[in-house]
Amino acid sequence: MAIHPLYALLRGELLPDGRVLSYGDNPGDGSYSTTLSLYSPPYLSKGPRPRIALSASEWTYGTENRITVSGGERITKAALIRPEAVTHSSDPNQRYVDLPMTVHGEAPGGGTEIGLNLTDNPNLAPPGWYMLFVADANGVPSVARWVRVEGEEGAARTLRTEPAADATSPAAGTGDARKPRGSLGMEHRHRPAEDVGAWVDGCDRSYGDPSQCLPGVFPREVKGSAAKCRWLDDRGWKPFAVHGRDRHRLDTDGDGTACGRGDRGGAIG
Repeated sequence: MAIHPLYALLRGELLPDGRVLSYGDNPGDGSYSTTLSLYSPPYLSKGPRPRIALSASEWTYGTENRITVSGGERITKAALIRPEAVTHSSDPNQRYVDLPMTVHGEAPGGGTEIGLNLTDNPNLAPPGWYMLFVADANGVPSVARWVRVEGEEGAARTLRTEPAADATSPAAGTGDARKPRGSLGMEHRHRPAEDVGAWVDGCDRSYGDPSQCLPGVFPREVKGSAAKCRWLDDRGWKPFAVHGRDRHRLDTDGDGTACGRGDRGGAIG
C-alpha cells in the first residue's frame, strides 16, 4: 500500500526515562496500527545517569526549590518539560522551562544539594504537572521526577492575559477598531462558516496511485457504489486499483479494480 508522507499521522513523546515513544498510522483506509516504537538516544549511553531526590514535589512560582543530585558528572543544566499532548503532528502543550541553578554544596545524606529557581511568570510555566530533568557535563540526563507547578490560592488567575476584543468593536470613546493585544498589527475579524468541497476532506490513499487523491468523504447526495463511480467518472477518474480496505465499496466484484465494468451496478454503500 502506498502511503503519502503528508498523510501519515505520526507522534513522538518524550518519556520520563529519556527515551522517545513513536507511534502513529495512516488511517486513510480506515485501519489503525497499534505498533509502538521506542527510541533510545545516544546520550543515554554516555555514562552513568544522575539521580534526583526531591524535598517537595509541589512548587510555587518565584521560589527556589532544592533537590539532591547524586551519580553522573557535574550537573550543568536543569529544566521542566511539560508532558506531551500531540495531535496531527502539533503539540499545543509543549513547554521547556529553563531552571537557573545554585549549588549549595554537599547534602547531609550524600550527593549535591542544588537550588532551582522557578519563574514567577505563569505565562512561561502554566500551572500543572512537569517532568523535572537534570543533565550532567556529558549531556547525560537523569530519569525525570514529576513536579506540580502551582501558586497560592487564586494563582491561576494571575496569568497575564486578556480576552482579545473583536476588531470590529470600536474602543470606548474612539472611532478606531480595537486590535487584540499581541495581534502584531493584524486585524481580527469573524468569518462566516463556509461549505467546502469533498476534495478538501482528505485523501484516501488506499485507492489509485500515490499521485491521486480520492476524497475521504463523498458529497452527501452521492450515495451507493454506482453513484460514486459516476461521480468520479465526471471528474476524470478511470478504473483504478484498490490497495487496502475498500471502505467506499467501489470494487463490488472483488477483482482488485475499483469502478470497473463489473462495479457499475454495485451494491449500495
